[in-house]
Amino acid sequence: MTRLGRRLCIVAVAVACALAAPSVRAAFTADLSWGDVSLTLAAESDSVDPARDFMLTLVLTAPAHLTVILPDLRGRFSGFSTAEDLARDPVVTPDGVRREFRWRLVPELEREYRLAPFAVTVTDTRRVPSIVTSFATRAVYFPAAPRAPKTDGDLELDAKPVYVAPSARTVTVWVFIGIAAAALLAAALWGITHIKRRVREARLSPGERALAELERLLRRRLVEKGLYKDFYIELTGVVRRYIERTHGIHAPAQTTEEFLTAAVSHPAFAAATLGPLRDFLESSDLIKFAGQTATPALADAAVKAIVLICEGRTFIAGADITEFGGASRGPSLFDVQEMMENAPKPVIAAIHGTALGGGLEVALVAHYRVAVPSARLGLPEVNLGLLPGAGGTQRLPRVAGPEKALEMMTSGRHAPAKEAL
Repeated sequence: MTRLGRRLCIVAVAVACALAAPSVRAAFTADLSWGDVSLTLAAESDSVDPARDFMLTLVLTAPAHLTVILPDLRGRFSGFSTAEDLARDPVVTPDGVRREFRWRLVPELEREYRLAPFAVTVTDTRRVPSIVTSFATRAVYFPAAPRAPKTDGDLELDAKPVYVAPSARTVTVWVFIGIAAAALLAAALWGITHIKRRVREARLSPGERALAELERLLRRRLVEKGLYKDFYIELTGVVRRYIERTHGIHAPAQTTEEFLTAAVSHPAFAAATLGPLRDFLESSDLIKFAGQTATPALADAAVKAIVLICEGRTFIAGADITEFGGASRGPSLFDVQEMMENAPKPVIAAIHGTALGGGLEVALVAHYRVAVPSARLGLPEVNLGLLPGAGGTQRLPRVAGPEKALEMMTSGRHAPAKEAL
């Protein structure tokens, strides 16, 4: 077989396949033919549904000697918006030249869907000159899909909620968020408390601030836990900071020898003060830096004086009247006073807040008394029909004078510390 014969066979097979294979599965058709020009409009669905795209095909078949020109039909559709359009290559068939045009239309919510009439130009090339004619098609209306039927009845307004259990991941995320929020809240509260304490302490006098720091140190109970080294480090820090605030010596940043050298030339430090202070700082250094083991005996030897200070906002504010008439527990007030009075080392009562009744009598039995300016002292037993019974009638006149002591005991008045001591 020659090469020309093989080509003719291939063309014949292609034409046969094109004719045998249907190009459109039409559910809706409209014939717009005129004379020898065949125009067939076909749609894949029989009605227009706004929820679905509308596929439309126009098939044009005309003899080879007729040249047919169609206008742009995208602007001729009513109720649609054009999403896509394409044209296939012409195919030669026994009936003539076949051309196919396709559109994918998006229906809009309209009452009417149609293709408006359009003009078709036909040119007959068999004659010279060519004869040009034209014709207009009719309008094509596409049926709309039936609307959903109306429903009867009322809306359900009392629908009950249905609980849907959260997933494990959701629970884990919320637990993590809760823990993080709690941690942030705790940190914020701690920060606010810390700042408030610092502000409050900054307004105190150097002595009051040292007593507040000593109170916090004692609350940590380092000695009871056997942490002597930590206790001495903190205690010397309290002493050094007090000296810095009071006398302007930068004690916290100096070694013991540097500090003592600066203190010798300072007018506020007498020789009687420097001796005990030197012994305390050197004993502390032995425990902090020389590795010396702290023992109760060593601690007792290092103690030069005993300071009686109360935890909380006040000094001893008197006896608990709810215990009157009950069985005594522990050592009596007189036993405590006797131990303080006969102690081998001086006892100093550091008074803050109020020292009333038995509390004042405990302070009076100490060898020395110091008080913050805001402290108040009194013997209010007279308000209960009683007189001071733990040495207050003898010791207060020695401190405040007979006239002031008599006035305080008979009136029950709370006197300022400057007036009573």
